Amino acid sequence: MYEMLKKLNGVVSPTGQEEAGSKVVAEMIAPFVDEVRIDPIGNVIAHKKGNGKRVMFAAHIDCVGLMVTYIEDGGFIRFAPLGGPRPDTMNGARVQFFDGTIGIVCKDDAFTGSVTYDKLFIDIGAKDGDEVKQKLRIGDYATFDSPLYQLGQSRLVGPYMDDRLGIVTLIKAVSELKNCPNDLWFAFTVLEEVSSAGAKTAATQIDAEYGVAVDVIFCSDVPDAKKDGPRDIQLGKGPAIKYMDRLTISSPKVNRLLEAAAERKGIALQREAHNIGGSDSQEMQRALGGMYATTLSIPLRYMHTPAEMCEISDLEDTAAMLREFMETEIK
Repeated sequence: MYEMLKKLNGVVSPTGQEEAGSKVVAEMIAPFVDEVRIDPIGNVIAHKKGNGKRVMFAAHIDCVGLMVTYIEDGGFIRFAPLGGPRPDTMNGARVQFFDGTIGIVCKDDAFTGSVTYDKLFIDIGAKDGDEVKQKLRIGDYATFDSPLYQLGQSRLVGPYMDDRLGIVTLIKAVSELKNCPNDLWFAFTVLEEVSSAGAKTAATQIDAEYGVAVDVIFCSDVPDAKKDGPRDIQLGKGPAIKYMDRLTISSPKVNRLLEAAAERKGIALQREAHNIGGSDSQEMQRALGGMYATTLSIPLRYMHTPAEMCEISDLEDTAAMLREFMETEIK
């Protein structure tokens, strides 16, 4: 899965501008499915044919990013967030624009208060605003330009693990299928970070009975993190099944099927229940006549920063659990 992540890490696909990511994901899954296409909004829709229940899996292609909103006379670039990059972690971050221009997110060195977006700007090394305007304009996108690398014996660090981890675990699972008793549909969606519009349109096209969104969940295993039972998520303890979040309550029926798949494979599970955040499953539940839907979450540290961290064993367990779920006929 590291090689797949490495390939995706070289793709700039912020929310709203996912074309490059859609093309790469379509190429990656094509060898393992019967058909694949990119719909008008940019979702990658792939189909692995089976005779059983219609099941949809979703993972989003888009990631958080930045958009140019104003170019100052001095050559500094003001920006707005796309999705939820964390301003307190962005000072000094390297970013890349679509034309290859590199910049650094900065703040006034003398400013020591709480860091908010209005205190940050991007410096591309230009002498003045006119030089910036030769390359960039209002509305241009930028993303974190950070490497993917292994840290220690078992952890990977890089930008946009949210939700490239979901993409690679789904592709790995379907690539290793030995049988396909259910009719499997995969939606690699756009716009999750701002609206889940991609999931809504994909779920409407697929019209499945069952659905699983594969996404990430923040960890609470770092110093000073709040630990309160269902929100106590740790790296290396396996994937987490979502029971509720701010926008949805998961289907108990699908959760039981996932729990049974994990038990058969001897995979440890964590439990996720809190009143913040959301995933593509909210739109999967609402599509057409409705869908039994839930979210399977991969633990992640430092979400929406230039250096998100995951545990390799969590990825392997998630892929193995998904494959077991896919290979089990839903009655």
